[in-house]
Amino acid sequence: MGTFPLWFPMKNKLEGHYDVLGEIYSVEEVKQPELDGEHALGTCDSEKKEIEIKESESNDSKLETLIHELGHATIDESGLGEDMDAQVEHVIVTAFAKTMIRNFKIEPIKIQSRKSRD
Repeated sequence: MGTFPLWFPMKNKLEGHYDVLGEIYSVEEVKQPELDGEHALGTCDSEKKEIEIKESESNDSKLETLIHELGHATIDESGLGEDMDAQVEHVIVTAFAKTMIRNFKIEPIKIQSRKSRD
């Protein structure tokens, strides 16, 4: 299997900007993301177009969390999030992230930077 998607910006570092249905989201690794006052592995703020990923997690966990949070961003940007129960949305994006990781055998160590592909 070849190198997976061009949308992962840097080897072992997922920070950068991602296009979500035409909206640009900024992704940053932070010490401890919080959602409603609770610790989280990642958060997605669709109003600010920002995603935060917990920096101390393993690369595999960070990648799965990024895909998960991009799922939330996609649902919000599509307009589906307005009528969707939050629990249902969470189940969908969690299942999608796990499916992507398992089926594409995504390995963060093999992610190339955009500069090295140019």
